[in-house]
Amino acid sequence: MAWSAVDVLVLGSNTGEVLLAIASSEEAVLKGFRASDSPIKFIAMDSRLQYMAVVTGKQEVSFFEFEPSSAQWHSLVYLPSDERVPANAEITSIHWDPSFRSEFEDHSVQLVVSYDTGYIMTWCIDFAEGDATVIRSAQIAVAPIYAGHLSPNGSLFVYQSPEPGLQVCDLALSSQAVSFVDSENTIEYPRNIRFMYSGDWLLTSGKGKLSLWHVASRTSARTIDLDRRIHPPNVVIINIKLDKDRRAILDRKDRNKSAAAPGGEVEVVD
Repeated sequence: MAWSAVDVLVLGSNTGEVLLAIASSEEAVLKGFRASDSPIKFIAMDSRLQYMAVVTGKQEVSFFEFEPSSAQWHSLVYLPSDERVPANAEITSIHWDPSFRSEFEDHSVQLVVSYDTGYIMTWCIDFAEGDATVIRSAQIAVAPIYAGHLSPNGSLFVYQSPEPGLQVCDLALSSQAVSFVDSENTIEYPRNIRFMYSGDWLLTSGKGKLSLWHVASRTSARTIDLDRRIHPPNVVIINIKLDKDRRAILDRKDRNKSAAAPGGEVEVVD
């Protein structure tokens, strides 16, 4: 389940169906189509709501395009396998690269895919030619990757692994970057992560707390302790409501030590 726009909620079922809940002030409309005969693991839609990537099984990725004239979703191509990825590897996350721009923008996209075996691959897909090619790949030293999140500018991939805290891969350099150091390692359930303010800030959940990080300096700006009456203290949803009149501002006297946290409200759902 994921919000793909302000008013579009996308859901995948264990029967292979994709459902789109479209809400407005007047009504809520539920539409859907069958994407596979297997349970759906992940769904990602591009920012224009034109293309959809659907993950089923261990590493099967299929693509669909919305046709306005018929108001239907049509099947396009499947993501091919790569010899570097073992057959038993599983996809742990998929992300459209929002920073990608091409002269063939209408039918050429980039998709970042992470595998539990430690590979993070950026695929360039040309739907007009039915072709998909790996243009960047990185392999982390400590596998597996439990879950991953792509920064809004497409440069950083933040993920969970057996290492404490949150690890970071610089996709442009295909190498490990400075991590978000956290004393706890909550791999028993995926940590929720949300990038804020165009990727300048990162909000994460932990055991009974929320943490706000400044991305560039990897500095912990604020920790919010949750009500201990919540049992178990497991945050499963983070919803961010930003204050548009306030911006994230670094303390210019010492950029490496502190950062002023941005304004906004955080809603947690147990």
